[in-house]
Amino acid sequence: MPVGVLEAPSGPRVLKSGDYEGQTLEVLMFNEYGHLVFVKKMMDKNLVNGSSSSEFHKHLEWLLGQGENRVVSGVCLGCHTRPVTRFSVLGSEQDGYSMSALYTCCDDRACEEMIALLAIGKTPIFLPVRFSSLMYFKYKHDRLQVVSLLKGLFNLPQRINRDIAFQFFSQ
Repeated sequence: MPVGVLEAPSGPRVLKSGDYEGQTLEVLMFNEYGHLVFVKKMMDKNLVNGSSSSEFHKHLEWLLGQGENRVVSGVCLGCHTRPVTRFSVLGSEQDGYSMSALYTCCDDRACEEMIALLAIGKTPIFLPVRFSSLMYFKYKHDRLQVVSLLKGLFNLPQRINRDIAFQFFSQ
C-alpha cells in the first residue's frame, strides 16, 4: 500500500466510553464533526516521535479523509455538465444562513457567478461539498442545515444509522 494511504476499516467504529458511548464515529461525522476534528488534533499532538497511531486514531484519520473526497452524483446547475462540487449560502452568523441544493455548482467561476445572480442583491458564500465545510458554521442549527443539504446531495436518507454511514464513507 502506498505511503500515506490508509486502509479502509472492516466495519464502523463503536465508541465504548465517554459522552458518545455506543455511537459510531461514522454517525458522529454527521452529528458532531467538529468534535471528531478536535479529538484527532489532540491525538496527533500526543503522538511521540516514532510512535505509531492506535487503531482508533487510524480509523478516525481514514474517516475524516473520506469526508473530504465524497462525490456528488448531480451535475452543476450552471453548466449542466460538470459534477457539483460547491454549494452557496446566504446570510450571516448573526441572522442565520439559507442554503439549498438548488444553489449548487461546479468549481468553474462562471457557474458560481451564474448561481450568485440568483441571490438578487446579496453576495453568497461558496463552500466545497465536503464535511470540513461544517467548520465554517459556529452554531449547531446552521451546521444541521448543512448536514441536511449534504445528505440530500449524496442521496442519503435524513435518518442515518451506523450501517448506512459506514457504507457511505467506504465507497
